[in-house]
Amino acid sequence: MKILEITYSLSSGGAERFVVDLCNELSKDNSNQVTLIAIVDDTIAQNKHYLPELSRKVEYICLGATSGFNISSFIRVFKMIRTLKPDIVHAHCNLLLLYLPALFLGNIKYIHTLHNIAEACLRFNFLKPINKLIYKRYVQPITISSICQLSYENLYKSQNAECIPNGRSPIGTTTELVNTRREIDCLKNTPNDKIFLHIARFDRQKNQGLLIKTFKRLYDENEQVQLLIIGAGHQNNDSVSSIECPRIHIFGEKKNIGDYLACADFFILSSLWEGLPISLLEAMSMGVIPVCTPAGGIPDVIEDGITGYLSESFSDDDFYSTIKRALADCEKIDKTNIIRDYNNKYSMVRCAKNYMTIYQTKDR
Repeated sequence: MKILEITYSLSSGGAERFVVDLCNELSKDNSNQVTLIAIVDDTIAQNKHYLPELSRKVEYICLGATSGFNISSFIRVFKMIRTLKPDIVHAHCNLLLLYLPALFLGNIKYIHTLHNIAEACLRFNFLKPINKLIYKRYVQPITISSICQLSYENLYKSQNAECIPNGRSPIGTTTELVNTRREIDCLKNTPNDKIFLHIARFDRQKNQGLLIKTFKRLYDENEQVQLLIIGAGHQNNDSVSSIECPRIHIFGEKKNIGDYLACADFFILSSLWEGLPISLLEAMSMGVIPVCTPAGGIPDVIEDGITGYLSESFSDDDFYSTIKRALADCEKIDKTNIIRDYNNKYSMVRCAKNYMTIYQTKDR
């Protein structure tokens, strides 16, 4: 089967991480010929963050566009699909890029994964009726969590989407683990300090303002905690880089995420909305206890008090009390339950098999 996966770039986002994992897993089947197209120019370093992790069995093509969302990009995507003649086109970008090929290049199955709630994936409201038509007749929509599925059904008044929860390939430590552990130990005031690790780009969706406010409050109470923030955009943002709190530490992007997770006591997210965060699955794969707001598909993943801690709402007090509860009760969490949940529900092996079922059975 000739499978073409399409993404805007291989920058350090969750959807981009997912696409690389999916391509790698699909390519393990020698009957599959997997090609990955990145739309925007990868001579810019940040656009190829995950490229070194792409399997050599996957053909990689960069279209070199200046933007993922302009007329030139639409034309380049159309021409590449026409040239490659794949059996499957699976897009992880805006549905608009599939309009032309879906309408004019037949004998191909088109799949579109919505990597967030449906409203967040709709770029312009006036496109809603066109999207609904495209999804109904030409392109199979895929959602990634129950809340995303519900948002799709409410937005488009349709039940034609399939739900495939995100997956993630197992991650581990690297040769940098010793240095990473030493780096983190140097940040601690006492050996008993608890390390909270936040992995996300700086974005309104991720709600880092709540995170920072809460840890300043914990600092004022002299709680022995350290917050490590990893991701793009934090160091260049004045509201973050100007933080005056000795227990909040801002890092840039890191490739050895597994090393930092191995040194962490908790993984923490303060998001306002989500699909199903890949970073959460990474933490689960290593048995790190998650502490999160109830955004998107997160409540599908975390069983409060069993496989992590989930705040009741997005309020300051609820998030604060959830962290306090985690600090007090974390010894009650059996980390093997977290890893078992990951293996049983969110491995990339399981996820790729579900996608292959869609590829093989959905006729558009």
